[in-house]
Amino acid sequence: MHNVHIERNVASVFDPTIYDNLKTVLEGACYDLDAEGEFLVTGREDLVDLASYSRTFRLRVRRGEGRCEAAVALISDLADFAGELRRVHLAGEPPGARVQLELQFPLSVSGRRGEIEAYLAEQWEQSFRMEFELVTPWLPGASGGIPPAAGRCLVRMTTSGKLDEGDAEGVEDIGRRLALTLSHMERLVEQG
Repeated sequence: MHNVHIERNVASVFDPTIYDNLKTVLEGACYDLDAEGEFLVTGREDLVDLASYSRTFRLRVRRGEGRCEAAVALISDLADFAGELRRVHLAGEPPGARVQLELQFPLSVSGRRGEIEAYLAEQWEQSFRMEFELVTPWLPGASGGIPPAAGRCLVRMTTSGKLDEGDAEGVEDIGRRLALTLSHMERLVEQG
């Protein structure tokens, strides 16, 4: 009888969390799209920050030799893990995970921000908060302006709320929408 009790405790320690389940869905969907040639996975990170007890899973993708890049990350912190494991959480803040997207494209399309913003809002169904940033290098000794080819546009989008296993289908769809977004952005870059 004592062994049964120990086995139950061990089993509960290894139950996958919301983060683990969504990570499996997101990773599988993105690698399937890589295998289908929709985009190329160029980097993978699976990080645990011991200072904050947060976890981040990130995949970097691009379309072949394209000039646009993207990263999709799944993020969960200590409050999410503790809330799920111990069933203790802040009022109105159920445990879950957030998805963050980061899109980078050449500075040459920065003048089309309104068009890009409208496309992203439609493609991502207003479910993400968006931040736009222009990144230009600071070149020592350079006088005058920076050539437009030297900079990048950066768009960061984060889910408005936390996701859980009930959102697995939507998480799986992120890879497909990301492939469509990269394809659209490459067309804008080609148009100039």
